[in-house]
Amino acid sequence: MTMPAQVIPDKTLQGLHVLGRENNSSPHPRRLEGKIAIVTGGARGIGEATVRLFARHGAKVVIADVEDTLGTALANSLSPCVTFVHCDVSLEEDIENLISSTVSRYGRLDILFNNAGVLGNQKKHKSIVDFDVDEFDNIMRVNVRGMALGIKHAARAMIPRGDGCIISTASVAGVMGGLGPHAYTASKHAIVGLTKNAACELGRFGIRVNCISPFGVATPMLVNAWRSHDDEEEETGFNFGIPCQQETEKTEEFVRGLANLKGPTLRAKDIAEAALYLAGDESKYVSGHNLVVDGGVTTSRNCVGLESTHFLKLLVKAGGKGCIVTGGAKGRGQETVRLFARYGATVEIADVDMAGAALADSLLPNSATFVHCDVSLEEDIENLVDATILCYGRIVMFFNNDGVGGDDTNHKSIVDLDVDELKRVMQVNVRGVALGIKHAARVMIPRGGGGCIISRTSVAPHAYAASMHATVGLTKNTACELGRYGIRVNSISPLVFHELIEQCMNSGSPGSADMAALYLASGEAKYVSGHNLVLDGGFSN
Repeated sequence: MTMPAQVIPDKTLQGLHVLGRENNSSPHPRRLEGKIAIVTGGARGIGEATVRLFARHGAKVVIADVEDTLGTALANSLSPCVTFVHCDVSLEEDIENLISSTVSRYGRLDILFNNAGVLGNQKKHKSIVDFDVDEFDNIMRVNVRGMALGIKHAARAMIPRGDGCIISTASVAGVMGGLGPHAYTASKHAIVGLTKNAACELGRFGIRVNCISPFGVATPMLVNAWRSHDDEEEETGFNFGIPCQQETEKTEEFVRGLANLKGPTLRAKDIAEAALYLAGDESKYVSGHNLVVDGGVTTSRNCVGLESTHFLKLLVKAGGKGCIVTGGAKGRGQETVRLFARYGATVEIADVDMAGAALADSLLPNSATFVHCDVSLEEDIENLVDATILCYGRIVMFFNNDGVGGDDTNHKSIVDLDVDELKRVMQVNVRGVALGIKHAARVMIPRGGGGCIISRTSVAPHAYAASMHATVGLTKNTACELGRYGIRVNSISPLVFHELIEQCMNSGSPGSADMAALYLASGEAKYVSGHNLVLDGGFSN
């Protein structure tokens, strides 16, 4: 039934106030009056829009960027309430100088908007089989390490005051797969993980930590990235700089076509308005939240499915040949190897621990072999895959089980985050997983479809949480790409302390995570892909 339109008197309309919207008929409230804010990546795009909006609402803003000319010009146009500091967010000394100089100048820090980030090379690395570790390291260094360092040093300044707000720019690529390159997607999932973990720790100090996940905003970074797909522009030697109005409008039109919500056009100011809301008192009880600004894209987009009609009937339970388990020498990896071998699979144990050789010898003849492998080294992963193909002729299942937890004893707090520890954890837990997926896919695709890739994540210090979220992101993104080849990609997230209890009480017996891996590897899960199977008894709910 159609309801009649309600006529609202003009005087009622005049009394309404819409947050963040210009109103020429009434004074505009300054929602950040007297606040001290830092905006990284503030020289252009979303950062510039946020700097302008924060300043308009009464904040004193420090622009942090590597774009000195643009940043200085913006600060001069808005002075004296806005200043500029050169800052490369991937360098801890730059972040430390940024925070300390802001506190020295203004006496405190109220708001950090962790906005700086990179997309990576959109043209070169479309497929996981072309995954480039140098490109991956660069994206992680800026997008994850930079965000972590910002949270670390902002928290150090905010904790003594018992108040503060930290906001990070994530992406819809941190919510679901198939919306960005693999390294970028992993990095944005990591930011969501960092946000949740830091919010848990810093809440007791009155510090709120949130992130924003925008869809496609026609910023110079995005327009430059998208037009790099055009080979003709590359051949003409196009200079990637500030995009022209026509290019911006073309990008906005493309984004509008993808959005579920028709009508509005998403622009940088809309993300700035989201940051204003999270920075202001209106959101005083919002923390650990990922504010998705996407016009409903992540609720409606149909990602690439399993298009191949060929599914393996039973990968493991019918005696799969060529199953790889990384980190398979001991612990839960050892139990997974034993379980798979018990069901007739032929398993390649990959580990840096030579205990893997003894494990292989202890199993039934011809049921397991051992290959020394450091998963953070591409040459080791490549050798592992090639050796398995040489031995068994194919790979039907690759279980990315290897990982490190980080030094939890020394780095419990975000304010004590060690960047070397973060790098080590990300190299093994994320880079290692990405390399495993890359080389497994490289040999599975030519077989005409079929195969299963599983990665172990967890429900659990800060570096570890970031790496596990990144792994889930990689799982979703590669599932979108590889589904057309009939290759299923999933992950398993067991609760860490539950796994430890299981291991102590049932040593030598398969645990719940091992049985989950067996299910995902079998034909019983033939239509399960892009899924993170959580084993936590409802803990994460």
